[in-house]
Amino acid sequence: MLVSGLLLALDVLAWPLFYLLLQSYVSEWPGVMCVYGVTRIGSGSMGPARFLPALLATLQAVKPLVVFTGGAWLVLHLLNRQTRTGPLTGRVVAVILASALLALADAAAEAAYLAIPKKEDHLSGGCCLSLLDTASGPSRFLPAGLLGGDARPWLHAAYFAVNAGLIVGLAGAARASRRGTPVGWLAPICCGAMLCIGVNALYLSEVAAPRLLRMPATTAYTT
Repeated sequence: MLVSGLLLALDVLAWPLFYLLLQSYVSEWPGVMCVYGVTRIGSGSMGPARFLPALLATLQAVKPLVVFTGGAWLVLHLLNRQTRTGPLTGRVVAVILASALLALADAAAEAAYLAIPKKEDHLSGGCCLSLLDTASGPSRFLPAGLLGGDARPWLHAAYFAVNAGLIVGLAGAARASRRGTPVGWLAPICCGAMLCIGVNALYLSEVAAPRLLRMPATTAYTT
């Protein structure tokens, strides 16, 4: 319990520290103005730096997954403690094992990213020079947005409305389950959860990510 709780706390702490690490690299390269630019360092490189974008993409996918599995373990553990026979013990152990393996993979990927030299090597001539110039030029640091800047106001409203509605629905479902109410009517809540996933994904990519990564306002929605 204590070791698993410590692992979960470290996973939660490591997520924002990871982006602070990337932020510290912004001043290391000319033309890089935000964390997003740091994530593109190594694109088109002929040296070991070519692995950097793939490692960062892996880290950005694994870190929230590690936190999610750690949270799933905590919920299962608390539920299992409320029973007399501990029927969920096997699942609790399986989930914490999966969380530990993901944390190990996350640590290995981050160690590899830190160890690889950040110096880029590009071809200086040849028939493909113009193509490489386009792929490795300053334009590769400009993120592409799915929606325009005009979508941000309604994304704010949709994000808070959908999440607040889902919270109210889940609270009502929890209260109804204690009264023995049939759960067949929970289908609308499942649909609301799917809608919430879509809205949250759009909000993350169009509003939250540009702010968290400190993207310049003039380039956050460049196509």
